[in-house]
Amino acid sequence: DGLSVERPKLLIEDQALFDQALERFPEDPRVLHEAGALLQALGDFPGSADLFERSARLDPSRPRVLMLWLSSALRHLTDRAAFARRLQANLAQDAGDDVSRFMLGVLQHYENDFEGSNQTLSQVESVFDHEARVHVYLAMNDFNLGRRDEALTRLEQQIARYGGEGDPDLYYCRAEI
Repeated sequence: DGLSVERPKLLIEDQALFDQALERFPEDPRVLHEAGALLQALGDFPGSADLFERSARLDPSRPRVLMLWLSSALRHLTDRAAFARRLQANLAQDAGDDVSRFMLGVLQHYENDFEGSNQTLSQVESVFDHEARVHVYLAMNDFNLGRRDEALTRLEQQIARYGGEGDPDLYYCRAEI
């Protein structure tokens, strides 16, 4: 159909515009976010992860910015240990680097270190309370540690808070539990 032929052409044209915007506004989290979304749509996950991370560091209060970063960063991650070392180095340089701390908590979750993940993520829960993904990982950590009721309560609270605008994994995890 004509749409499938036009879409790549439009994305390539969009990429040229975003390249210009990134040159002009390299520290604008909105531009970084939108350019990251474009690269993600084009399948450039490492490129989009870099832009989403920069956006998250400049404005971590943007809704879903952490979710988008982790979805790109972890998509085709070939060396999880090297990624964790980079985040740990960031924290060694700046103990207040909550963006790195968040991602380390996510990596701990995927290493099945649910207690460690809870400890790490609880340090950033108040900072990123607006980010449903923090609550998703905390809930699933609780579930995996045998605290089913606590996990369901957390998910239900976040579903009530966000309504239909929340992270879809709130619903997915509730169904899994």
